[in-house]
Amino acid sequence: MQRLARLEQWRDGEAGRREGERYEREIRRQAMSLFYGGFGGAPEEPQVMERVREWIAKLTTPERLLTREHDPMLADLLWWKGGRVFVVEVSLKVDRTDILRAKGRAELLRRIGVDATPVVIGEEWATPEARDTAITQGVAWFAGGEMSPEFVEIRKLADGIA
Repeated sequence: MQRLARLEQWRDGEAGRREGERYEREIRRQAMSLFYGGFGGAPEEPQVMERVREWIAKLTTPERLLTREHDPMLADLLWWKGGRVFVVEVSLKVDRTDILRAKGRAELLRRIGVDATPVVIGEEWATPEARDTAITQGVAWFAGGEMSPEFVEIRKLADGIA
């Protein structure tokens, strides 16, 4: 009986992981319309990697690696618009970890002179407190079909699609 329960738990976890990955891919494809212009993509895409190369050179040395929490190459999406860079974490249910990860990665880039803004995008908030955390931490958001005032301002930046 325990073995069956573990198998069901594994199956449910895998289904959730796949659904999250599907949602992340969908958001990447929608990024142009979500941000109302601009350009970018997943960090592993060649055009994004080329732009990030200079940042990585400034942030690391042969002796020092970036932590997973601060490495911009581990963001879900990097987006450029209006001379700014948006460091985006995408999650079906946005939680405190997503918010702090986006903020930490953007802060690290700001230390080397990049005009970086943290953003979280999700279908819903994991908890009511998560939304409050995004607000208090200064992270722009699009979640639950609503946009933060900061996200609306991002959409108004130059390089729009109109």
